[in-house]
Amino acid sequence: MSNVTLRPATESDWDFLCVVQEACMREYAEATWGKWVPEPRDNFRLETHQVIQCDGDDIGCIALIDEAEALMLEKFYVLPSHQNRGIGTLLLRRLIDGAHTRGKPIRLRVLRVNPARLLYERNGFHIDRSTDERHFMSYAVRSNDVHSRESNAVHLLPMSEGAIDRQALFALYKRSLHEYIDQTFGWDEDFQQDRFSNSYPDPEISLIVSGSTTVGYVALRNEPKSLHLSLLLLQPESRNRGIGRTVMQTLMSRAAAFSQPVTLSCFVRNRAAISFYQKLGFCVVTEDEHFVTYRSPIPDQAA
Repeated sequence: MSNVTLRPATESDWDFLCVVQEACMREYAEATWGKWVPEPRDNFRLETHQVIQCDGDDIGCIALIDEAEALMLEKFYVLPSHQNRGIGTLLLRRLIDGAHTRGKPIRLRVLRVNPARLLYERNGFHIDRSTDERHFMSYAVRSNDVHSRESNAVHLLPMSEGAIDRQALFALYKRSLHEYIDQTFGWDEDFQQDRFSNSYPDPEISLIVSGSTTVGYVALRNEPKSLHLSLLLLQPESRNRGIGRTVMQTLMSRAAAFSQPVTLSCFVRNRAAISFYQKLGFCVVTEDEHFVTYRSPIPDQAA
């Protein structure tokens, strides 16, 4: 998939946001009310809008309001030229991750004639009520989910919301994997710095937080048929405390909600990691002289 990111909207984005909204909504507004009325500029709340970018190009927008009881998804528009490419699903799953982190449901409204309803339903949203014009939908966060705000144990926090920089992340990467990389390929500091920067972008990284302490991080990528775990790293003092197992069970539950497995690869030399994943029920998909690739069982397919 292309590199999909979000950036804060600015005042200069107003014209672009109008173009996006009309491109995505005019057809459905005319089918519902018989006419298209552009949104007044006075309705534009800069602080709630983010511009969707694909490989650096502006392709859509999201408007999300963090209210006391719920996250209100006011706008979720992707230009028609970039629809049906998995971008909407990718971004919606990121929003769902954020909802679990905050322990809040997501609520939205969608016109009855808008097929976007199907995207929301595929990703776990349900219709709460309907009018002649709209469906009002929500994504519910389970009260016993590990991401729930009520949980004071372990939760995942998007990197954008944590107080940690990439150098600290790379330091843990080096501390955790230097031995295996050096034994397998040889360690080249500059190459590994560049690889880390290019392979693990900020939107794919979530911090592992225990209580109020950041104890590690994961790098996750939503692929068409799986949730791929690129990295799972814990600080040495936080290992062998059940934190890794809790994180993995959370990820497996998240993937299973979409009837998908978690996939990952680890070094053949990393026997501790191999034992860890096998105890969680992961099965070998492929193996070569350097790496083992695993996938988790999907609950309704598990023996």
